[in-house]
Amino acid sequence: MTSMRIVLDADGVFLRERPYWRTALATALSLIGGENADGETFQRLDAELFDRRAVQRIVKAVGINSNWHLCGALIGSLLEPPNRQGVLDALGRSDVTDAADQWVAALAGYVDHLREQCDGSGSPVEYLCRQPMFAPVIPRFQSIFHGLDSRFDIRPKYQTLGEPTALRDTFDRLRCAGTTLAICTGRYRREVAEPLLEFGLMEEPIRERLITQDEVEQAEAATGLPALGKPHWFPLAAAVRGFEAAIAALRSDQPLNDLFDECVVFVGDGTADFRSAVNCSERGGNVEFVLVRSGALSEQSVHEILEAPITLGVIERFESLPDLLKEAAA
Repeated sequence: MTSMRIVLDADGVFLRERPYWRTALATALSLIGGENADGETFQRLDAELFDRRAVQRIVKAVGINSNWHLCGALIGSLLEPPNRQGVLDALGRSDVTDAADQWVAALAGYVDHLREQCDGSGSPVEYLCRQPMFAPVIPRFQSIFHGLDSRFDIRPKYQTLGEPTALRDTFDRLRCAGTTLAICTGRYRREVAEPLLEFGLMEEPIRERLITQDEVEQAEAATGLPALGKPHWFPLAAAVRGFEAAIAALRSDQPLNDLFDECVVFVGDGTADFRSAVNCSERGGNVEFVLVRSGALSEQSVHEILEAPITLGVIERFESLPDLLKEAAA
């Protein structure tokens, strides 16, 4: 494992996504007129959609990995008045099962619509970002997540996948094996730096080792290029060699061979993470991928990732990563 750089996604790898899914639902409700649902109804709907029906799988199947875009898809599925009114009426009766049935059906139909809209002309994420209904999503999401909207209570905001002590031991094992650790996430810096410090996983996170939505937006502003978040190669390249070097690669449109002059292993839980690694590889980057199995991914998606040439392996939990790397290096 000498001279290896390990780049980690955060949510779904060592941080639990559950609070973000809950926030996506709260945001969607507040933007479709369902913000008056009482707390018990909200909690029951949250459990029905994400725990029992795993609606996150529906959107991840088309590469929608960000919880902002999950929220956009939830809203988009109810843009048709009959769909929206059906869900709101069911919630008004506190009939959570009926509301979930209707919303899941609408979401499945909307995902099919996204496939048709984006067939050969872009990605569902790009399509969602262009829709007028998406404009208020991120500011409203952030307001709810950080407690500025008192109608919803998203606590605890930060949860780990596994015991913090075991995660700290895993981070230490990776460092002691001579690897360099970096984080590449679609979340804003504050929302990753805070739990990293809170759970003692990384001392003072620095820009060169933590690439977030902040850096993506800065890159988009600096270059005028849209949609530089995952699955684009830019965030991973920035995590490997720094923001300025990745910006230079964007502007020159040169292969990534020089940026990836050591073995890079990207560890993620979703198709957007995998596609980011594939896109780097196709541009000359020396990168392999490890999938942390997530309930949000279908078995078909897991199989497709496992069969890819760049995939080093699939693990059930982040704590298994050092052993997988050691076995691969043997």
